[in-house]
Amino acid sequence: MLRLAMALSLASAGNAFALRDVTGRMLVDVQVNGQGPFSFLLATGATRSALSSALVSKLGLAGSELVGIASLEAGALRLLDVQLPIATSDVIGAADGLLGVEGMARKKIDIDFQNGTAAILATNTRGAPRGLRVVPARLLPGGLTAVTAVVGKMQVETIVDTGSIHTVGNRALQAALGAASTEATPIRVAGVELGQPYLNYREYAEVKPALLLGMDLLGFLQRMSIDYRRSEFAFRP
Repeated sequence: MLRLAMALSLASAGNAFALRDVTGRMLVDVQVNGQGPFSFLLATGATRSALSSALVSKLGLAGSELVGIASLEAGALRLLDVQLPIATSDVIGAADGLLGVEGMARKKIDIDFQNGTAAILATNTRGAPRGLRVVPARLLPGGLTAVTAVVGKMQVETIVDTGSIHTVGNRALQAALGAASTEATPIRVAGVELGQPYLNYREYAEVKPALLLGMDLLGFLQRMSIDYRRSEFAFRP
């Protein structure tokens, strides 16, 4: 009965009991054109949301690369009359779509990994939930959230990306780390070591050392939140 009461309370607050896909990434309920719920991959490192080709067909939408929808709703988030790209299965797996940060400017994402819940809420004046470490964040073009992490002994601009399976550095970071780039590398945020992964490296636009903080580390947190209005990242290890 207590678990049921908690579920009803969370649902009324805009929370959804989130599942994990086979890679450990969070799946949340989304309504598209008033239909659903559909399971979308929650991706805080994606500037836009996207639909799977299977969902496009199921909804009877027309388009080969972009499709127009009347509405997309997830918790407090509501997008109206938008064009969304079609995502491939190598990006979203078996999910119905991808939920990016478009429209989150005055919202907050709260993920409770311990209890398996995720919420998209309207930002209020209370800030982060009690007991979480609060880290100032920077909003990058497109609405992505960046914090400063220490990779080895180097301060690195880091994008919090719940849609990425792995924590990934760019080639500039690989070059800056030198021989240490092939070793297990401790990564710290706000003085807390999140793990010591063997980093993958890829080419992307940023020319200075940069990092995508993925679910291989984020998924071991008890709880995290991103407040887009207050430009804050908060977490409990």
